[in-house]
Formats: sequence, structure tokens, C-alpha cells
Amino acid sequence: MSQEEFDDWYNVKNKSLKTITPKYISIMSGQDETPYQRKLRMIEQLSLSCISCSMCDLGTKPAINGKEHRDPHVLSNCNPKEFMIVGQNPGWPEIKKRSMIADQKIFDDTLNEYSLSREDFYICNIVRCFSNESITIDQKKKCEPFLRMELNLIKPFLVITIGENVHSQFCPGVNFEESLLSITKSSRYGVKVFAIDDVSNKVHVKKMCKLVNAAKNKKGL
Repeated sequence: MSQEEFDDWYNVKNKSLKTITPKYISIMSGQDETPYQRKLRMIEQLSLSCISCSMCDLGTKPAINGKEHRDPHVLSNCNPKEFMIVGQNPGWPEIKKRSMIADQKIFDDTLNEYSLSREDFYICNIVRCFSNESITIDQKKKCEPFLRMELNLIKPFLVITIGENVHSQFCPGVNFEESLLSITKSSRYGVKVFAIDDVSNKVHVKKMCKLVNAAKNKKGL
């Protein structure tokens, strides 16, 4: 069975398949882990929790596009780096490919121009499920525990927010237009936030890349 078949909503519901069982890992067996390995192990467990989440209506129904039905959950790219990119919620390309910020050539090409790649970032959304409709306040609240755990685990040096809805989650009451391409301290999470409007805006992604490279040089990464 291919991964694509397994990711299909109705195949996951098929009781003849083996269920996903989290690996039992004792802290006693992880004493030789690097900080990255420790964070990755915890993120993988969190991802499994996300897949089974039904705290709001989005997690209880399939993502549908025409005749295709798929599981609606995507936690992140499971790459616990200290530069985080946070979007609103996965669209159909992200659900279909089980990938974050899918089909964004401008984004990938601009990263490459600055000797960066997706591997330099932890990429996630404030809402972890697909929706054809506007994201609600309740859906954001139900997903917020995932975000808080990621922030507490990764302790990011910088969080890049995509769009006004995401920025208001981190910096409530702060004017989005005035915050674009500048660093703001999140009153809610206590992290440094850099706001861009869209990953297809090459000017904004360039500014992000310059800032990340400057921070990496300063930290010796």
C-alpha cells in the first residue's frame, strides 16, 4: 500500500488496517540524544496526537476536493529548527502532499537565492486541519495547545507569521500593516515575531531570508 493510499481518509477508517501505534520511548533510553533528536522525538509524538484530534468539527470530517477525500490533519513539517514559519491552516495542496507550504515556487526559489531551504525552518499553522471556509475563533482556540507545546519545545529564536490572521494570534491588538517587515515581541507567547503578508510575495520573502541569514551569522549557525 502506498503512502498516498494510506493517507486517504476512507482507507485510514478501514478497520482491516493496522492502527498507528506511538513508539514507547523512556527518558532513560534517550540520554545520548542531541537537542535536535530530543525535540524531534517529542514533535513526532505530538504529530500523532494531532492526527487523532477531534477537538473541533474540522477534525471529525474528511477534507474533500471533488471526489477526493483525505485526512484533514497536518501538524507541521516535523523539523524542529529555531526559525519558525507559521501560516493559517493547510490548503488542499498541503493535505494532498502531506507537506507544508506546498506548490510555492517563488518561496522555494527565493530561499535558494539566499542559500536557505525549507530544512532551515520549522513550518506549521495556527489551525491544523483543512477547511474550505474561513477559520473561526473557536477553531484557533482548539488548536492553540499544539502551538504552545511547539513554542515551548522549540524555543524559537524568531517566528515568521504569514498574514494578518496569524499575526493577530501572536500579537493581538497590534496593527498588522504597521508591523509588516518588522520585528514585534509577542505579548501572548513572549517570542520575537517578523510579519510578512504572503509566501508568494518575493519582496517579503527576501526580507525574511536576509533577516534569517543575519541571525544565523550572529548565532554562528
